[in-house]
Amino acid sequence: MPELTRKIVLIEDSETDSFVIKRVIRENPCAKSYKILSFDSMSQAREYLSLHAEEVDAILLDLHLPDTVDAYDTYAQVRDFAPDTPIVALTSCNNYGLAMDLVRDGVGDYVSKSHILKNPDLLCRAIDFALCRHVQNRAVLGPLNEELEARVQLLSQMV
Repeated sequence: MPELTRKIVLIEDSETDSFVIKRVIRENPCAKSYKILSFDSMSQAREYLSLHAEEVDAILLDLHLPDTVDAYDTYAQVRDFAPDTPIVALTSCNNYGLAMDLVRDGVGDYVSKSHILKNPDLLCRAIDFALCRHVQNRAVLGPLNEELEARVQLLSQMV
């Protein structure tokens, strides 16, 4: 049986970091089914994702892009045009508070770029974990959302 190809969008403005991330993924046996699409700005990513977000399995997101205000703005913009796609946040700074804020906001995982070369499996595991959590969340939330919609419809008919 052929292995499912995972389409991963990388949004990274640094050519060096983009090269390293793609190389680490390409050389990791756990990521052999990943197809990487790379964008170096929020505007490029927005243009693509506004048309193809449903085809993307995960997003690797550099939190500090030249065409965003800050890390929170970067995440918020991607979340706006790809609300159902798991995101792994990538950053050069080791800011635990920022990481926790973003995880509470829905980021699937958070990886410091300085750790990627030291531990190449880290990035692939982060992607896999984010994908697994996303599937689990949808399995739990899907039926709850359907029940909620049915109740709202019932209430609207009663009014």
